[in-house]
Amino acid sequence: MNNEYSIVDMLLDPDNESPITLLGEKGEEIIFDQIAVIPYKEKLYAILKPVTKLNGVGSDEAFVFELDVEEDTLNIIYDFDLCDKIFDVYYDLLEKQGF
Repeated sequence: MNNEYSIVDMLLDPDNESPITLLGEKGEEIIFDQIAVIPYKEKLYAILKPVTKLNGVGSDEAFVFELDVEEDTLNIIYDFDLCDKIFDVYYDLLEKQGF
């Protein structure tokens, strides 16, 4: 992770193209590409795609994290219904931009 910025600052910076490095459950570094930051119901969510190969995770899969701006942390979302809603918002935004 780039130590000049907080994780939330990195995600919210529209000019940031640096990968995001997070620590896994066992303390290992996992590198992600940022796909999008999505506002939903007064919260912010980040869609991150792992660059680091993860067991059981396909190359076309991504994770949804809630941004906690106050604590400068990301919390992975395990609620699949919420993840689907975040991806729906993302796909709607892409469609509106002509993608």
